[in-house]
Amino acid sequence: VTTERGAWRTEGKTQNSKLKTQNYLYLFAFTLGLSFTHHMQTVYLVPASIFFIIAVYWKKWMQQKQSFYSLLSTLYPLLLKMLCLFILPLFLYLYLPIRASADPVYNWSDPDTLRKFTHHISGQSFKEYFTSGINGIYKNLTHIPHFLSDQFHYFWWMSLIGLLILLFKNRSRVLFFFLIIIVNISLAVRYSIPNIEDYYIPSYIIFMILFSLCSGFIINKFLKKGIIFSILFFIVPIISFIIHYPYNNRSNYYFAYDYGNGILCPVDNEAIMFLSGDAIEFPVCYLKYCENQRDDVALIFTIFLTDELVVKEIGYCETIKKQYPEIDLSTPIQNDEIDYNDIENSVKRIKIKEIISNKLISRPVFLMYDNELLNNYILIPKGFFYKIVSKEIKEEKICEELKTCSFHLFIRGIKDDNMIFKDAAWTLRVIINYVLSYYIHGFIYYKELGKYEESIDNYEKALEIKIKNKEIPYFVPYSTCYNHYLNEYKRNIEEIKKHLLNTYWEWGNYYEKKGLILKAIDLYKKVEEISPDNIKLKNTVGYLYFSQNRYQDAINEFKESIEICPTDVRSHINLASVYYAKGLYKEAISECKCILELDADNTYANQMLETILKRRLDK
Repeated sequence: VTTERGAWRTEGKTQNSKLKTQNYLYLFAFTLGLSFTHHMQTVYLVPASIFFIIAVYWKKWMQQKQSFYSLLSTLYPLLLKMLCLFILPLFLYLYLPIRASADPVYNWSDPDTLRKFTHHISGQSFKEYFTSGINGIYKNLTHIPHFLSDQFHYFWWMSLIGLLILLFKNRSRVLFFFLIIIVNISLAVRYSIPNIEDYYIPSYIIFMILFSLCSGFIINKFLKKGIIFSILFFIVPIISFIIHYPYNNRSNYYFAYDYGNGILCPVDNEAIMFLSGDAIEFPVCYLKYCENQRDDVALIFTIFLTDELVVKEIGYCETIKKQYPEIDLSTPIQNDEIDYNDIENSVKRIKIKEIISNKLISRPVFLMYDNELLNNYILIPKGFFYKIVSKEIKEEKICEELKTCSFHLFIRGIKDDNMIFKDAAWTLRVIINYVLSYYIHGFIYYKELGKYEESIDNYEKALEIKIKNKEIPYFVPYSTCYNHYLNEYKRNIEEIKKHLLNTYWEWGNYYEKKGLILKAIDLYKKVEEISPDNIKLKNTVGYLYFSQNRYQDAINEFKESIEICPTDVRSHINLASVYYAKGLYKEAISECKCILELDADNTYANQMLETILKRRLDK
């Protein structure tokens, strides 16, 4: 009887353990389905999870030596129940067509039909961000070490030790973790978006588990050997908390709100705004639709225009017409008009041209800066956005528009060293917006109005705007988004310097043609401050000094030019000419010899040597 009771208890415990395991699997399937309604990133866990379930039951089958049919009969009901529990929370997606049918003001992809519904939940709008090119994938791969080191800093090696510990304990779990990481990286590495670091969260979790295994091993092996070591070990997370707290404390963080105000408030009355990108759309939508700010402004979302093109029955243009009867965007777009490498921006440009060419629409059009539109229109900065005006507009009207621009964009915390890194990338984007506003001002004054002084004034103001915090604290996570904007900032600064140089040059030419040589020299000298190694500039300034009989100044300019480039024949010729005019024949002969070493058949040098020789013979 005792033996039978023991066997019954053992069998009962086995059944309870089996039931508990199955319940965990059912909970996992339900949670997995629920997470799919939040973000499709969960797909990274699916292959590893399927492998894990099959591996566990396969191992049991091998141990119990059951038939393969018996294994299938065990797995089939389990997997079927798990599939049902996975599908059950996906019914939450039905909220989307129900809500879309009510015509909300912000209706992403309008998923009220089966085609639009599947297009929306599968993220088809974002497929343009995926790359299959080797260069793009390699570039994305190079970011991964930065992401991992940012998560674990100097302790990343503990995850590797944890991996070795797990290899000795349970190799199947190593394969399970490995599958998650490989699937995560192989899919995320093809996704080219600024905040791609967020898509490696599953891999971070695995590395954290391995890190914990190493920590547990250290605690079991070493903590009992000394109280000092124990204290130091437990102080580490406290130190980490103290270091990272300033970055993560958002109690006085108003960036999104202020950024949205900086976009929405400065635009003209009754404006039409083309919005692109979550970080711009969401703050502006909140201010307009939740706080009822700027009800007069019409918002058009470029990603919806793209969806309208791909999913024909989305009806976004019709929705716009219902909200704003005078704005008709329903004209079909021909395939040959679309740049499929940049589909969202090309569709936006086509629709903007439609609005501007439609004389019935008198509303001003605003958008983020778009270099491609500069050939046909003038873009006038108004806060963070730009007003599109025709190139046929009168100069007085352009000047009036430029004077009404707002540069006093208030972003709370942007100048506070403790807050600038809470969103370093977006802070840098604001700085770029300031820089661009002044730059475009200067460009318009120069290109459209021929006002050199006003142009230079704005270029110089743009260059005065610096990144005050060039070094990011080590505790701020690595951001591809930040690096992207940092490179954009550097490109803009170089572009502004080039335009500033050209403007000074053109202005100097203007005075030179007028015969105002001294004014021309002063302006050329400004160019020299920007580009001190410009040989052409030094020769031009030297020639002007020469024309004014300022021989020593001319000699100095030509000598500096030769120092920069000793093989520049033009500089040697100019220097020889000044020496000859000043009667310094010995120096002139020396320069002619240098010229002939560089260009043996140089006519000018040969003629000068003959002239000097003849002059000496005559004497």
